[in-house]
Amino acid sequence: KIEDLLDSRLDESSIRVVSASHNYFMKRVNNQITFNFDYINLPPALANQDLSKGYVFFKIKLKPGFTVGDVIPNVANIYFDSNPAIVTNTFNTEFVTALDTLDFEAGNLIIFPNPTNDFVQISLKNNNDNIKDVTIYDVVGKTVKEVKSINSYQTNLNVSELSSGIYMIEVISKNNLKQIKKLIIK
Repeated sequence: KIEDLLDSRLDESSIRVVSASHNYFMKRVNNQITFNFDYINLPPALANQDLSKGYVFFKIKLKPGFTVGDVIPNVANIYFDSNPAIVTNTFNTEFVTALDTLDFEAGNLIIFPNPTNDFVQISLKNNNDNIKDVTIYDVVGKTVKEVKSINSYQTNLNVSELSSGIYMIEVISKNNLKQIKKLIIK
């Protein structure tokens, strides 16, 4: 069995199991969660490393009032048969500010024509910014064409040397805003 005493800042009533290695029964009393894995008979690690592991993954919501910088620790006790508990390492979850990516507004970047087979025009509707760099990537992420220091709100790229297929085109503005769109070469 696995016993987990949840931190008081977690909403124990919101617990949802995502997956588990074996069938289990979950019991919750307030913030004490117990997962019982009856008769799973894990083989020794020496016999089969993969099958010797049991697990349970769950998700849980926070109670209101947490702030950036709060740390919520979690430790569980694992019991095999009637042996003493094996105490897991403490896992600390720290709440940080959301990661931001500075992107263009969705409608500011125009790529035309798309699909194309020879030239593509890239332009910004907002003339207050200029295109700095354009990079085209293939589907595995390899750079196949790169144009730097454009310094204009509009540019034409010759893509006739590219094979037919789907590519990603990354446009970075002078204000270091970035957007990636799909480009289809006929």
